[in-house]
Amino acid sequence: MQHRPPRIVYLIGSLREGGGAEKQLYNVVLMLRDSYDVTVIEMAGEGYYGRLLREQGVRTYALGGRSNKDLVAQFRLYRLLRRLKPDALMCWIAGANVIGTFIGRLAGVPRITSSVRCVDDWKGPLYLLLDRVVARLNDRIVVNSEDVRRFVQTTAGVVPEQIFLITNAPSEDLIRYRPNIDRLAFLRAVFPDIAPTHIVLVTSARLHEDKRVLWLAQVFAALKARFPMIKLMVLGRGPQHEEFRGLVHDQLGLAADVAILGWRENVYDYFFAADIYVSVAIREGLSNALIEAQYIGLPCVVTAAGGNSEIMENGVTGYLTALDASTETLVTQLEMLCRDEPLRRKLGEAAAGRARHTFSSEATLRRYDELYTALLDS
Repeated sequence: MQHRPPRIVYLIGSLREGGGAEKQLYNVVLMLRDSYDVTVIEMAGEGYYGRLLREQGVRTYALGGRSNKDLVAQFRLYRLLRRLKPDALMCWIAGANVIGTFIGRLAGVPRITSSVRCVDDWKGPLYLLLDRVVARLNDRIVVNSEDVRRFVQTTAGVVPEQIFLITNAPSEDLIRYRPNIDRLAFLRAVFPDIAPTHIVLVTSARLHEDKRVLWLAQVFAALKARFPMIKLMVLGRGPQHEEFRGLVHDQLGLAADVAILGWRENVYDYFFAADIYVSVAIREGLSNALIEAQYIGLPCVVTAAGGNSEIMENGVTGYLTALDASTETLVTQLEMLCRDEPLRRKLGEAAAGRARHTFSSEATLRRYDELYTALLDS
């Protein structure tokens, strides 16, 4: 008698474009669909990655909620879970963890897990109390870094045996990526005045206070005063987009040197064309962008936010700076890399080697197999 594959439902608020957690769920579902009967539910309307999954044959539902608190969407979720009868429900980040856990229990889902993918140190006492209640209703709490593991243990009181660590996986597109561009021609489409001697920095981030992009603009301005032959590509958008543009264009006068490119579906050509990856975030989970930049072979200068110290090795694949580092510290590290091409090449080669050894779709799939085997056999 042939057994059916385990039926797994993933729940998320929205699979919007530009989010690291959203992109990672997309990657995970594509990895798992050959071994599991996978369904993805969005509490909101259909997002960018939800559409991509649907077009690739994954069963998806968009409940049309205005937020995770939308009672109509919650009722739809309850009815859908009752109809689908999943073997396990995995709730994916923040509000979905709370709503999914309570409604999943009401709907009789036998196994429920929540996925925590960032250190949410902004949470106040009421949020933390709710996290503790939710944790006790979950069979497992899945985290993506040691930093997040420590956070859920100390703030939500999750016992170590309940925590399951699964690191982010590179996408199949990244694994298959082979550069097929003329680097200088590509960069001239972004910066018409660029010369072969320019050094190009790149960052990929949501333009949000967590990523400190306004400070990044100040760091770049200070660096340019000492090393004029530089450019910066900024990939991403977010609530600070207009403020960032105003700072760069109107206050700092750097419109010709900073390209604010918005969100890009495929960042790999931009990474390949750049010389250095930079991030000054104060809050991260396990950064997809940093993994991707290292995978492609970029030396990186980043702050020690979240799991960044687990992705890169300070002084070997780039430079890891303290969260409270000064502008001068960042500028000094970046200037050193800008002036030393052999050092950039050495660090970039080490970065690619480390990323390809540490992060693989095979290892991530193996961990999900271990998770669902433990859940469904218990």
